Amino acid sequence: MCGRYIFAKNRKDLLRPYGLDKDFDEHGSGMPVYSLPLFNVAPTLPMPVIVFENGRRVLKIMRWGLIAPWSEEPRMKLATINARVEGIATSPLYRGPFKNRRCLVPATGYYEWNGPAKARIPHCIQKCSHDIFSFAGIWERWQSKDKGQTIETFSVVTTPANKFVLTIHTRMPAILEERDEDRWLNPDTPIEECLALLNPYPFDDLCAHRASPVVNKAGIEGPELAAPIETAIADSAPAQLNFTTFT
Repeated sequence: MCGRYIFAKNRKDLLRPYGLDKDFDEHGSGMPVYSLPLFNVAPTLPMPVIVFENGRRVLKIMRWGLIAPWSEEPRMKLATINARVEGIATSPLYRGPFKNRRCLVPATGYYEWNGPAKARIPHCIQKCSHDIFSFAGIWERWQSKDKGQTIETFSVVTTPANKFVLTIHTRMPAILEERDEDRWLNPDTPIEECLALLNPYPFDDLCAHRASPVVNKAGIEGPELAAPIETAIADSAPAQLNFTTFT
């Protein structure tokens, strides 16, 4: 699975890699988000995602963790932060978004844990180049019965782990090759082609290291969380999340 991820860049760093002409959707989400960069992105945080609207890429802010459109309350179950590729085309919750509402989730890394249940060890997994990459995502729009409240949420697609990640965990997020991003975003791409894009990412392009156990606690932030444990500054005080508005 993917329960925490990293975006170790600034907002402006999203523009060029994704061919964007502005750093938020033209209507402005008005949704409060946390200042970037972030080294401990946890479920329910509002985060940048890329969607395809009117023939172009658009940056939006959505909450991590899909909310079912039929839900009476805007509550996210932890299981909906990830959508397993094996059931994405048939699940009542995921098949609609998979067919019509796909997105890119920008990241620079993610965390995965292994070891005994009471002593699990976090690992930071990144591209060896430390470049930005995209998780394959799907998104949904929830509306209250009176249409007075609208919340857009997303889920990260997961696949079986490649042989490198398998030494840490049996699953991994679906990481898209840059050349495949437009096909994933385009709602006209046939479902069969989209499924073919969701393969375990090449293992020789990824690196991993043990990370600080402080990352286990949501709401704690700072680059030391993602640093190799042997080089992390032991006495540095992690910061609390800085709340701002993405408008």
